This record gives sequence, structure tokens and C-alpha cells, in this order.
Amino acid sequence: MSSAPAYTRWYPGTVKPARPGVYQRRGGNNVHTYSYWTGAYWCFSHERADKAAMDNSYPSISQEKPWRGLARPGAQPQAVQP
Repeated sequence: MSSAPAYTRWYPGTVKPARPGVYQRRGGNNVHTYSYWTGAYWCFSHERADKAAMDNSYPSISQEKPWRGLARPGAQPQAVQP
């Protein structure tokens, strides 16, 4: 059995999440990071979801990156692999 989280499909950056929280985002060169969605804007990106959860005050300059969330309740995001 795999311990990898079950993510949703990727959504285009023009579609915004329905609920605030940490989501995985895809940037240039297909690099994946985590950002907090406040319900109004995306915050700075981080390599780890726990860091993104704590940094929810400052808007990111990139508001249109594709994103995805966790598909299962209780699934744990993993650190982004370099």
C-alpha cells in the first residue's frame, strides 16, 4: 500500500478553491510548491505544506498558477522533492 497522498486533479489558475487552506501549486519548470489560499488570494509558496500553513498573511505575486488539493480527508501532504 502506498503512503503517497491522493491529490485531486490539477485546476487552472483562473479557477480558485472553494475553501481556504493549503494547496499544492505548479510553477515554472513544473516545480511543485505549497501555498495557503485565504479565500481571496494565494500567499507565498513554500517547499513544505506545514510552512505554507503558517505563512498566510502576504499575497504571492503569482495568483494564476495551477493548483490541486488533497482528494481524501486526512491525507497528509509530503515535502516537495527537489
